[in-house]
Amino acid sequence: MVAENTDLEAVIDGLKQIESKYRQSSIKILRNQPTLKAAIPLAECAFTYPNDIWQGCEIIKILRKMPSSKKRNCFCNVIKSSS
Repeated sequence: MVAENTDLEAVIDGLKQIESKYRQSSIKILRNQPTLKAAIPLAECAFTYPNDIWQGCEIIKILRKMPSSKKRNCFCNVIKSSS
């Protein structure tokens, strides 16, 4: 279980990288394994790099795949309304 959390944390940390290719790698991993723990970092990533259209679209897709929750729904609405 610790290894899984460490791996997830590394993927989430990738969302904070300046270089787009590292963020893209993390986004691609999270696309296949959406988790609510990544909801806030994904939203922060979308707002930090608003000009990266591919990234924003992928983040919305990931958030939509996550189990429904107040946080997830709020992030989806905020991201959609800000674009």
